[in-house]
Amino acid sequence: MKNVICSISPGNLGTPGNDDIPVLLYGSHHQAGAAASIGNSIIREVSRFLTKPTTIAFDFMTIALAVTAADTCVIRKHAADGWCREIRLVVPVIDPTPWHRLTSRFEDTLGFLTGDKWHFEFTDGGMKPPDLMKSKAANVRRTRIFGKDCVCLLSGGLDSAAGAAEIIANGKKPVLVSHAYPKDAEKQDSVAGNLTGDFVRVCLNANPVWSGKASETSMRSRSLNFIAFGALAASVVGRVNDIDVVELVIPENGLISINPPLTPRRVGSLSTRTTHPYFLSQLQGILDQAGLNLKMVNPYKFKTKGELLDECPDQKFLKNTAASTVSCGRWKRSSQQCGRCVPCIVRRAAFNAWGVPDPTYYRQMNLTRVLTDEGNNDDLLSFAVACHRSRNDWRPQWVSQNGPLPSAADGRAEFVDVVRRGLNEVADFFTSQGITI
Repeated sequence: MKNVICSISPGNLGTPGNDDIPVLLYGSHHQAGAAASIGNSIIREVSRFLTKPTTIAFDFMTIALAVTAADTCVIRKHAADGWCREIRLVVPVIDPTPWHRLTSRFEDTLGFLTGDKWHFEFTDGGMKPPDLMKSKAANVRRTRIFGKDCVCLLSGGLDSAAGAAEIIANGKKPVLVSHAYPKDAEKQDSVAGNLTGDFVRVCLNANPVWSGKASETSMRSRSLNFIAFGALAASVVGRVNDIDVVELVIPENGLISINPPLTPRRVGSLSTRTTHPYFLSQLQGILDQAGLNLKMVNPYKFKTKGELLDECPDQKFLKNTAASTVSCGRWKRSSQQCGRCVPCIVRRAAFNAWGVPDPTYYRQMNLTRVLTDEGNNDDLLSFAVACHRSRNDWRPQWVSQNGPLPSAADGRAEFVDVVRRGLNEVADFFTSQGITI
């Protein structure tokens, strides 16, 4: 078991050991005793608000940052089975009381998200929300929340672009929150630059820095941090505009959200759960009990990617913006989308279903060539198997193999059906490319 010990003070980090990783929250790892750091730039961005976030929202962000630090520093291949890590995480918060009673539930929920065994210890002495910027100078950027009525996550992807456009077209006035790693920020800025309407942006960067020889790249916990940033903004929206429960919109198409294993051997490591309805449901319950007044909403949980594109009320924006969005999980390695991974295939199928030419340039434009490339054809072949099974041997229980689905009253049948429709979109795209299912 690895011990990840977090502190807001370099003097409290202790000495790194073989199983101990000291992490400095909201600081630089260059400070004495820190093997890693995270959140160094966040304090300045939060201070730009005209109102402080709630203590519980700030503590939730601190916890999420600590999880991201642990997820970065503890390497999966060093686990006994090469995947499931056991992590003891010590996190200082402002008020540990609500988190103490939720510890077990939080551990289980995070375990579902990342596939690891988590052990939380919440202590006091956590970072408090920063003082607000006082300067009135013209060059000091402020985040003006007055009049805003919801929060929407803006990732730079196609679904989040459509989601932002749709809620603005429907008369909402959102705060668009981005997890702005440098390359992601370029895409997010491009999407936001094409939007028109009454919205404001908040860009936060966790920026985990680790002095070890290698960092873990699977990052299964990434959506927790993104949601925590959204929850922080939602707490400010609620305070400033006197809204009891603020909507936090998390746009993700139903097929990717459910993400059923395409083949039996893909259960586990290849089936991520970043917006799985079970994860969001469990996290919502935790946040409700902790006292965070927000409601997470995925408006596309019952829509395929092609359907959400076709039904977006701002088609002009979407057609002008689609090329600048990113779906590929590998694009940062070469600044180009690969065209053959699971999210790229879903993206290409969505354009085909939408009936709009795909303007994206992929490294692998011709998928028939990928079929014979043994080093790169796993996702493509797995999708072909899944599409064949969907059309010839459909078994609804398959959809729940990546995690429990809600009861029938909460839309179980709709979840099953959106997966089938999503696979049909992929199958139709394969046919258009000359790939036989």
